[in-house]
Amino acid sequence: MEEDFGLLLKFIPREWDQLTISTGAVKGLRQDRDLESLLRVFLMHLACDKSLRETAVRAREAGIADNSDVALMKRLRKSKA
Repeated sequence: MEEDFGLLLKFIPREWDQLTISTGAVKGLRQDRDLESLLRVFLMHLACDKSLRETAVRAREAGIADNSDVALMKRLRKSKA
């Protein structure tokens, strides 16, 4: 999984982490202080077409993040831009 994610990061703009700050996507970020983990969770939800509830469960089981589906929904709303 790590190897695949490293490959995927090569296709994402290098300044993606700065964009998360400038757009306010990580404003108030508490539980997931790791931007890379947040990106993984978003990609799991958006690219794999999983529900927020299933995304939250899978992320928790994989040890990526420990958020509820409601917390993910709120984070996605903040990340809209």
